[in-house]
Amino acid sequence: MEFKGTKGEWKITRSSTFETDISCGDVRITEVKHYNGSMFNDPSKEEGLENAKLIAAAPNLLGVCIHALEMCNDIAMPNENDLTIMAGRLKQAINKALK
Repeated sequence: MEFKGTKGEWKITRSSTFETDISCGDVRITEVKHYNGSMFNDPSKEEGLENAKLIAAAPNLLGVCIHALEMCNDIAMPNENDLTIMAGRLKQAINKALK
């Protein structure tokens, strides 16, 4: 299993009244549309920013999930240290998506 999308850290690189950009280095991954008013059916700016955070965290979340699956397949009985490491990585990936 391997992520075949743009490698590297995805970040929110620009946020305006109408959209938020997510990039990886010089590569623009996507833009999330939003609007502060009720004129469009786009999400509010706050909701759009939260959506952008989740998209930016997606490669990290996927990587941790792949690692957790490999760990489950490789270790019949994980020890406490293995679980502590995995819990830390999961927490870090989740926090990136939510904060």
